[in-house]
Amino acid sequence: MKEYFSHDYHARTDRKMINLQMKHGMAGVGIYWCLIEIAYENNGVIPISDCERITFELRTKYERIKSVLEDFDLFYTEDGFYHSVSIDRRLLERKEKSESARKSVNKRWEKTKDQDINTNVLRTYDERNTIKEKNIKEKNIKKKKEISKEKKFDFKKSILGLGVEEAIATDWLAVRDKKRASNTETAFKAIKTQIKQSGLPANECIKSQPKGAGKDSRPNGSTKNRQPSISPMPKWLKW
Repeated sequence: MKEYFSHDYHARTDRKMINLQMKHGMAGVGIYWCLIEIAYENNGVIPISDCERITFELRTKYERIKSVLEDFDLFYTEDGFYHSVSIDRRLLERKEKSESARKSVNKRWEKTKDQDINTNVLRTYDERNTIKEKNIKEKNIKKKKEISKEKKFDFKKSILGLGVEEAIATDWLAVRDKKRASNTETAFKAIKTQIKQSGLPANECIKSQPKGAGKDSRPNGSTKNRQPSISPMPKWLKW
């Protein structure tokens, strides 16, 4: 970042500057502004002991440097340094502006910090609520699945419960699957009723019928005027 200082545009008409120009010409004016730059580079002061070094740096005479610094009331000495009233005033203004800007930044920062804290509090509260709602939702879904699982009807288990051997039941259910017969609770109740009406044990009733149910099996494929060998084909075989 480049450093700079303010320069009054009517400085050349100042009485002190006119006196300087009358004695040393424009060379004196140039030396003056070089001295101002040097002062700003050193926090607003020029060490009295630096006059010889400045003389060499500006390629001028030592007496001329001392004259610009001491003869025209453009600088004053204090504690071994040359000071400038205008530089002192401008540096003070700069410091006050900087301090004011710093306070303003700190104030905005504190305000932003408070807003962030409030936002984090709200965010934390919202996150807790979200997590709580999510957990409740998951529990409800799990509960529904458990209830659904409990309510799910086990067709094969119900058939076995009637006294049917598992091997027979498995073969019979395989045929039902091929025929796309429904294995619902309603179908089971109908089958249970048919078995009861047949007067036979469930196992014997199923074994006495052709696998898969449907049409009765007859020799030579003829069914005309032929009576069933055991009993009329129950409706449950069509399920």
